[in-house]
Amino acid sequence: MVARYGPAMDLYRPLVEKFVFPVCEAARGRPTVPLLQFLRGSEHWSLDALRDLQAGLLRRLLRHAQARTAHYRERLAERGAAPEDIATVADLRHLPLLDRETARATLEARTASGPRWIEESSGGTAAPLRGNAESRHWREATRLRGYGWAGYRVGMRAFHYEAQPRTPDRWLHRGTQALARALGRDLRIDSVVRGELALGRAVRALRDFRPEVVIADTAGAAALARFVNQHGLRSWPEVPVIVGGARLWPHDRNQIHHGERDRRARRP
Repeated sequence: MVARYGPAMDLYRPLVEKFVFPVCEAARGRPTVPLLQFLRGSEHWSLDALRDLQAGLLRRLLRHAQARTAHYRERLAERGAAPEDIATVADLRHLPLLDRETARATLEARTASGPRWIEESSGGTAAPLRGNAESRHWREATRLRGYGWAGYRVGMRAFHYEAQPRTPDRWLHRGTQALARALGRDLRIDSVVRGELALGRAVRALRDFRPEVVIADTAGAAALARFVNQHGLRSWPEVPVIVGGARLWPHDRNQIHHGERDRRARRP
């Protein structure tokens, strides 16, 4: 058991980050690694260069919408606008807003004729919004960059306490997910149910897993921290906690920090 957390495992993390993760992502057709490298490099660009990038990507998106969707082809034609007219992000004000009623009525007209692979999201409109797989790849790379700002690196032992999406119950998918967890050293616990029994199971899993980082949705992290503090269950060393999905209120932040302060105060 000691060897799992000793120097040998310290060598395993960079192996996952530099070799295993890039190979697995490439095998699945995901450009996560090159996108992440690009995002990290662009952090050091000048403000003018970043603005040029924004405008260029916006023109690219509008060219795609004009060529591939009936809705935006018609809207741009009505206004006599073209993608090349966009010089800065401020020029977005010349484009029509997509309100809730329009979103409901134009789903098919807004759905691009390609590429083939698409995904749906509610987008807060109570009507499906569709986007291609490229947006998912960018979102994943952006997520990893943001986690990196908090000290996370691919290959760390990560305890994920978040709402877990429903996945197809197929042996191939289950095997793929199990392999990804084994290689990435991730443990995922569903945070949707937060009764006493569920929180107790989550604490036991956290204690046994001994993560290097905790990644949680804000409400789940706060509920788990309150449960730990109320029952005096803190028995692990300090570990970074990355939260997202909602605002982290000061009282919830205090709960997340509370256990570490109490543990230090009890030291002789």
